[in-house]
Amino acid sequence: MSVLDKHAPVKVKYVRANNSSFMNKTLRTAIMQRSKLKNRFSKQRTEANKKAYNKQRNVCVSLLR
Repeated sequence: MSVLDKHAPVKVKYVRANNSSFMNKTLRTAIMQRSKLKNRFSKQRTEANKKAYNKQRNVCVSLLR
């Protein structure tokens, strides 16, 4: 083991599989927005954040169907 590997190990990066046949730009942006709202709701559990997340979640499901 070299000194560099010991003090600065190589990080492993995982890429989400958004390359499905049904995935388009509209759905991808809707999912990114949903993830952002879910993170916001997880940090601040307010009723407004919950409503915004649920609304965006329903949009994503509608686009997927």
